[in-house]
Amino acid sequence: AIFGVQGDIYPETLWKMFCINVPYTFNVVWRIIQPWLDDTVIQKIKLIRSRKDIVPSMQACSIPIESIPKACGGESDLVRMADIIDELIDNPGGDETETF
Repeated sequence: AIFGVQGDIYPETLWKMFCINVPYTFNVVWRIIQPWLDDTVIQKIKLIRSRKDIVPSMQACSIPIESIPKACGGESDLVRMADIIDELIDNPGGDETETF
């Protein structure tokens, strides 16, 4: 019911979700909840258990290597949202010592 309501209110808001380094237990849980999910949602969620499969899996979905973070084997120097928040907390006056 909850998944149905979410889908009715926010249709097609998820393009693709990559779950990286998922443990075996997550795979078991995923298999249990799949029958309650729409096939469209299931096709959008990709479980990646091995680090070596991250880049090929993302590139198979037409994500260019330049958009994949370096931490995942790509070439992007993405800034983590947590780093931005930490900077704002540490520097609330915003004297622009760091540029994002």
